[in-house]
Amino acid sequence: MRAKRCAITLICSVFAAGWSCESRGETWDFSYGYDSVFSPNAEDYTVGLVNTFKHDEGDSKFYQPHPANLDEAVITMRFDFPEATEDAHLTARIATYTWWFGEGWGRLYGSKDGSNWEQLMYAPPPESEGGEYWKYDDLLPTSLLGGKELWFQAVLDCTNTSGVTAPWSRATAQFSRGVAGDGIDAFHLNVNLVPEPSTLVLLTIGAAGLLVCGLRRRRRSSEGSASQSV
Repeated sequence: MRAKRCAITLICSVFAAGWSCESRGETWDFSYGYDSVFSPNAEDYTVGLVNTFKHDEGDSKFYQPHPANLDEAVITMRFDFPEATEDAHLTARIATYTWWFGEGWGRLYGSKDGSNWEQLMYAPPPESEGGEYWKYDDLLPTSLLGGKELWFQAVLDCTNTSGVTAPWSRATAQFSRGVAGDGIDAFHLNVNLVPEPSTLVLLTIGAAGLLVCGLRRRRRSSEGSASQSV
């Protein structure tokens, strides 16, 4: 009977702990993305657009430095959460080009407070004429987690010797280049938050059940060895 009860406890504990972990692995607590900078939700979390121009190139659309001057462009995004962040996955894109009239480059930064920034990606200009496409597609470093905020900032810059101020003249540095309606997000963020107390209780019960069964098995094993020796 004891063995049966222990087996039932073990199965329930494993199921409880396993269900909780599996459910968090398959879904995210927060998910946001846009396939084009002209999408209706593209600037839902944008808190700063400095010297930034939204370029519609036809199929492709993106942010770039404003063609009216030679200042860098800065795009800043802020995400607030009800609980501390536990893990997060970011997909973000920067495209750079080198043409006869100039070259462009960009950097992507992340922060947990909007004050201390950590570089996530550097996108240099191509060494020869043409374009290169850079993508950050990874879990965020743990140094950016644990707070209730996530900030991202793209900084774009480029040279322009063409002598004109048409949009193409400073389109050599691009952020969130994407094609509207193609099903591929130009920017996407997934976030898991620190589990709520109820989830932690469930995990604790599961771990406690495993511990109890282990202790019972060890005790029965010791009692059996003692009986055989007598």
